[in-house]
This record gives sequence, structure tokens and C-alpha cells, in this order.
Amino acid sequence: MKRSSFLYSRCFLLLAGVMMCSMQACLKSSDDTVIKPEPEPSPYISLINTLSLDGALLDSFEYNSHGKLVKFWHYDTTSKSYNRYHEYVYGGSGNVSGYNYFQREAGSFKLRLRGTYVTAGNKITLYTESFGPDNIFLGKDSSFVLVNGIGQVTMSGTKDTIVTPDPAMGTVKMVSYRNYTYNIQGLQSTTGHFYRSATRWNAPIEEETTVTFAYTDKLNHMYSLVVRDPVMGIYLGNYQYLTAGMLCLSTTTAVINNTPGMKVTYTYTYDNSDQWKEMAINYPAYASNPAHTARYSATYKRIDIK
Repeated sequence: MKRSSFLYSRCFLLLAGVMMCSMQACLKSSDDTVIKPEPEPSPYISLINTLSLDGALLDSFEYNSHGKLVKFWHYDTTSKSYNRYHEYVYGGSGNVSGYNYFQREAGSFKLRLRGTYVTAGNKITLYTESFGPDNIFLGKDSSFVLVNGIGQVTMSGTKDTIVTPDPAMGTVKMVSYRNYTYNIQGLQSTTGHFYRSATRWNAPIEEETTVTFAYTDKLNHMYSLVVRDPVMGIYLGNYQYLTAGMLCLSTTTAVINNTPGMKVTYTYTYDNSDQWKEMAINYPAYASNPAHTARYSATYKRIDIK
């Protein structure tokens, strides 16, 4: 009986709250005009505005009104200025359709790379065009990724053997690809395979590296940039620590050719909005490299989604 009374009391309070809201919405002023309720606040998301590494400014991010990344500025500590940036273009689907990469030269920004892609079934072919001074076209490279039905990359690279001429060895053979698996949180693991035959200066090498990802219980808003947008995920591949999953990373563990795993840990301090303002990536000692910590700090920009 006590449980029933408790539930009844809760229902009554909820109903009373709804009635009070309705009454307030319909209150009239002294001139008998209806006082309308305040409009619902627009949905918003907070995304990283600036990113610093070990106290030095690193990158700056610009977004459109849909919370999509439109410019990605890279800061040069020597000249103390932004000396290059990526400009992202979007198609009717809302996903990225390509990018333009500019470098500052002689006081102005010059186009140096252009990225586009073509989709055929579950295969996406990525094209990169290179440009020299005076917009001279230098060449076009391509690579491809495979995606699943919900827009996640399942493989990058190719299992085909690439053969390139070599003056000393005749030819050099190479195979390079990476497989990706996911769980409900986002990226679960990647397994990369790399093989290269002997060159004039190096012995042959074959390496398989598996990296597994674990997460905290804190939301990662930057994941919205790549979720269901596999090409943007590839374009931001160097920033996987910001975009791996819907939650912030806690650890990544790399195993190379079945050797003991190398575990990297991520620790955070948070602001009043429960977003990290400082992130420390703690690397263990490996080979001749001593243990060290990279310390990132971030400022945020609120995007009111339209």
C-alpha cells in the first residue's frame, strides 16, 4: 500500500506541475492580452574552439550552424601565426564531400591540395590532387576505404600487392591495409598489416599492429563530426584521440607482432559543463623512447543548431 501511495503522490505532483505550466502559459496581463510562454531554447552543442599542446597553441576549429567542421586552422609556433588550414565542403546529404588545403606563402594562402571522393556500393575512393605555384597541377593520387551499412569504415588501404620500380632492387613490393571494428561506444579496435620487401637501404619488414580502445563515462561531443560520415573520419585520422567514440578515451593498447601490449592512458580535468578542459595522454617507455606525457588544453564554442 505504501508503494501505491508513493506512486499516486508522484503522479499527482507531475500532473500538478503540468497544470501549473498550463495556467502560467494562459495568464493574461492587465490589458487582457495573452502572455505567451518563452520559446523553447534551440538545441546546441559545445565543440572544441582552440586546442593547445604543452601550453602552445596547436589548432583552431570553425563550424557552421549545423555543427559541421568547415575550417581547421593549424598554428605555427615559429611564425606565431596560422600558416595553413583545411576548408571542408559539404554535399546535400550533410556529409563532407571534399576539402581544400591552403598554405601561407609570400603573405597569402595558396591552394596546395584538393580532396574529393567517389562512392560505389560499399567502396569509397578518395582522390587527392596536388598543386604547385600559380596553381600548376602536379598530380593525382587515390586510395580507398570500405564502409558498412551505417557509415563506419571497416577497412582502409588494400590487400593487393603494390609493385613499384627500384633502381637498386628492380622492384619493391608493398601491402598495407587496416581493419576496423566497433561497439556501441564507437571504435573498438583497429588491426593494421604492413609488408615491404627489401630495399637498397632496408631489410624486408612485416608488421601487424592491433590497437584496442576503452572509454570513460564522459560524453565526447567531437564524435558528432565523424559519426556516420566515414570520409570525415578518414580526413581527421590524425585526431583519433578526439573522435574515436561517443565517450572520451580512457586507454588505448597497441600490440605489435604479438609482443606485450603498449598501454597509453588518458586522464582529464573537467569544467563546470562536464567537458574536459585539460587532457593528459600518458605514453609508456617504448624501445629507445622514454615515458612521457602530452598535455592538451581546450576551449569550447557553443553552436546553436539550426
